[in-house]
Amino acid sequence: MPTNDLHRLSITDVSDLIKTRKVSVREVVNSLLERIEVVEKKVNAYVKVLKDEALTSAETLDKELSKGKYRGPLHGIPISLKDIIHVKGVATTACSKVLNGYVADYDATVVTRLKEAGAIIIGKNNLHEFAYGATNEESIVGPCKNPWDTEKISGGSSGGSAAAVAAQSSFGALGSDTGGSIRIPAAFCGVVGLKQTYGAVSRYGVIPVSWSLDHVGPITRTVEDAALILDAISGRDPNDNTSSERVLPQLAGTQSRDMHGLKVAVLVKYLDECIDHEVRNSVEAVIRDLEKMGAHVEELSIQNIEQTGIITNIMMGCEATTYHEKWLKTRIGDYAPSVRRRLETGLFYLAKHYLNALQLRE
Repeated sequence: MPTNDLHRLSITDVSDLIKTRKVSVREVVNSLLERIEVVEKKVNAYVKVLKDEALTSAETLDKELSKGKYRGPLHGIPISLKDIIHVKGVATTACSKVLNGYVADYDATVVTRLKEAGAIIIGKNNLHEFAYGATNEESIVGPCKNPWDTEKISGGSSGGSAAAVAAQSSFGALGSDTGGSIRIPAAFCGVVGLKQTYGAVSRYGVIPVSWSLDHVGPITRTVEDAALILDAISGRDPNDNTSSERVLPQLAGTQSRDMHGLKVAVLVKYLDECIDHEVRNSVEAVIRDLEKMGAHVEELSIQNIEQTGIITNIMMGCEATTYHEKWLKTRIGDYAPSVRRRLETGLFYLAKHYLNALQLRE
């Protein structure tokens, strides 16, 4: 494969080429930088591309390979980050005027772990301001476009991360998910987005929306690639007291089409209410495929599940507004209108509303 086509490959495939030294890390980085140059004007998936830093890291990682040091399957793989994740010495904007001039002085735990695994941070991705919206239309760098149809939205709030992966201008990315912010843009852009178990991945160094509900997770082109990234970033972090003590199994390389012994629950309420026939048919086709692979599929109803949306909105509203309280008093004009309205709504919740939401959540 020509080196200028390397951006088309999955992480798993390009990793094999790097490990066997059929291509250099520098060639991989250059291929991606060239791709970003081609598509970024149309997609607007990046807030900042860390070209010089990426090339410097590539040189270091190539030298390590020449001396027989191989860090693992993410060695030399460029990864992009939603721009609420801190990288030391790099501006974190959250795509808001509110953070104008802020430069992080430390790495988020997920960044530290990616670097230790040999990954290269290629850039910071566009998002819906402060990760508080589902469209990625509200951003100081302008809306992120869907690579498949730039007249359509990418979804949000991790729209830039999903769009970059779909546009082949990133091999994989990290997003965050509170109420759908990984899963929505991954669905809209046709890529893999994983909201993993709460506490599996540290949120230290990641600007919060709602500390009770926030997750950080991978967005990739394949399930195997998502497993590779999750293996690298998961695990207990003493800097995040919500991170789990449980040791997670390594997931990469465990994918199998044999589903015997696994149970799959189908929430029939949402399938019955799905008004888009194409979506419903796709979901039902997946269910049939899972059954053919040996999974035991059960239809499931959860009592009062319709209340979860209300509970989520109250918890998210209270916690997000609490985090932003100082800026709402001093910088309210610097928020995008829709984000400002959502944050102001949080001011009307009382302690009893939040406590009732916690009780109903249980």
